[in-house]
Formats: sequence, C-alpha cells, structure tokens
Amino acid sequence: MAAWLWQRVLIGEIAFAAAAAWLLAIGLRLSAPATIASALAILAALQWLLAAAAWVLARVRTRSPQALGGLLPERSHSAWAALRSVATEGAALARALLAMSMAPLRRPLRLDSPADARGAKPVLLIHGVLCNGAVWQPLVRRLGRAGFGPVRTLDLEPLGADIECHAARVAHELAVMQRECGGERVAIVAHSLGGLVARAALNLIATEAVPGAGPAPAPGAVPNTRAVSRIVTIAAPHHGTAVAGWLHSQPMQQMSTGSPWLRMLNARNGPADVPVTSVYSLDDALVVPPWSARLDQARNIELRGVGHLGLLTSRQATEAILHALADDSVESARSCRGREGAGSCR
Repeated sequence: MAAWLWQRVLIGEIAFAAAAAWLLAIGLRLSAPATIASALAILAALQWLLAAAAWVLARVRTRSPQALGGLLPERSHSAWAALRSVATEGAALARALLAMSMAPLRRPLRLDSPADARGAKPVLLIHGVLCNGAVWQPLVRRLGRAGFGPVRTLDLEPLGADIECHAARVAHELAVMQRECGGERVAIVAHSLGGLVARAALNLIATEAVPGAGPAPAPGAVPNTRAVSRIVTIAAPHHGTAVAGWLHSQPMQQMSTGSPWLRMLNARNGPADVPVTSVYSLDDALVVPPWSARLDQARNIELRGVGHLGLLTSRQATEAILHALADDSVESARSCRGREGAGSCR
C-alpha cells in the first residue's frame, strides 16, 4: 500500500515537472536536451521545496504553546544547521521516494544469517509512518559490512492500523527470528512511528500477551521475555508530535502530543535489561517539537543539521546506530560526545 501511494506521488511530480519544462521550452525556445534537463531540475527542486516548507511549518508549530506539551525549552538553532538539514532532507526524500516506489519490483530487502547460527547478530528494522522497508537500503548495506545478520525489514501494513496491531506483528517476527538464530536476542532499529511500535511490542512480550497477528505462527514462534537485546529509535516521537494532528488515521492520533495511548506507553518503562538508545535531530521537521524524541530512561543522542528522513542516511546517525548495536555500555555510548559533528550523548 505504501508503494502504491508513493508511486502516485512520483507520477504526479514527474507530470508536473514535465508540464513546467514544456511551458519553459515554448517560452524560451529550448532545445530537446535543455527541456529534459529543465524537467529533471524542476523535479529535484520539488523535493527541496517540500523539505523547506516542512521545516518552516515545524518552526511555527514549535513556537506554539500547545506544541510544547510541557517539554523542555527549545535549544538554539543555527542558520547553517537549518540550511544543511533542508538540503540533506531534500536529497533523502528523493532517494526514499524512488526506493519506496520501486519496492514491489525488487526482491525483499534482507541479509541472510551467518553460516553458524551461534555467531548471529540479528537485527529487525521497522520503518516509520506511510513508508515501507525500502527506506532501509543504505543501513542494511552498512549493517552487512559491520558483520550483523540476519537483518530483516518488516512492512507495517495496513498503513492506518492501530499501533498495537503493528506491535503484535513485530512480536511475532521477533519470535521467528530468535528461533532461526538459535535463541539469540534480536536488536531492533526503528524509525519514527516504528520506534513507538517497537516499544509497544516490547511491552507485549514482557507481559506475555502477544495476540495472533497475520498467518498462524510457526511452532515455537512465541517470544520469550528475553527476545530483544536492545532498541535503537531514530526520530521517534516518544512524547508525540504536533504534526500528527494534521491526519486523522488511528496511528497518527495515537502519536499526537498528549494522546492517552502515548501516556499509557510512557508509563511503562519496559524490561530494565533492554537498553534503549534514541537518536534524534533538533532540525527534524516532522517530530514537533524535536526534543519529543528524548526518553528519560534511554541514551539520547542529539544531532543537528539533519532532517527526519535524512537521519536514515546521515553518517553521524549511522555511526551512532552501529555504536549502540555493538556495545550496551552507557559509558561507551557517552564516548561519542565530542566527535566532530556527532552531536552529544545525554
């Protein structure tokens, strides 16, 4: 369903760019190659215009008292960080748009298990709202080079389903992966809405209240309380986002600022032996206010100059993710403080 949505968006953008380039060609008497180049330039410019518009709207909403939700005051922003975030977000949007649209035409995105299951480092990737697993292409390649595997992506379908329903599917997938890997605990990396889904799944596992989801589970596909080794969330609105109020689907209402479901989720801290790392950016235009991504019980890694989708391809964010997956030590995680451009661990 997500692929269908983004295919229509891509077709619409291509049609608009082609029509605009055709009008330019008539008015300026452009040659055929110049017309094609103009169409491509207009198509690229659309992504940056969307990123810039989202950033401006986010700043307006962040200054609204209703958007703050009692969270910490906003930290100062730099003009350079803002420009950099819009530039990288436009490029990330273009890449994600193409990847998600083409997903049905490609093989499922995954890395297989090592030959020896005892050496497995399983990772489950959970995407954000209105997306599909194709957004994880850059990170899957990076995880493979770092020695992680198996790596699986999970499409959260249908897009408008309750977060608890998505959480049940995640809990089922965790059980299957754990069984395939000889009982190894699975690490979760989750973006945006996926971060809330991951935390909800952890609560289901902890209470041993995993309802059936999708196809009947294979024998032994019931996760135990130690199914998850760690959770890394990226740009997850742990305390809600004001942007969610613009849409009226069930999951968007659940992650809106001050929603009863979020208050219930945050009242449960989850198992104490499952470390959580939250990677977020102060220049995120979709998590409003951006510091909603902070969790008191988590390692919070704050970046600047990166947008919501840009965090999926950012070098600094990728380093933070790999660091969190490789080491559970809080002191080790804090060592990232002071690295050039890497933000701070809090």
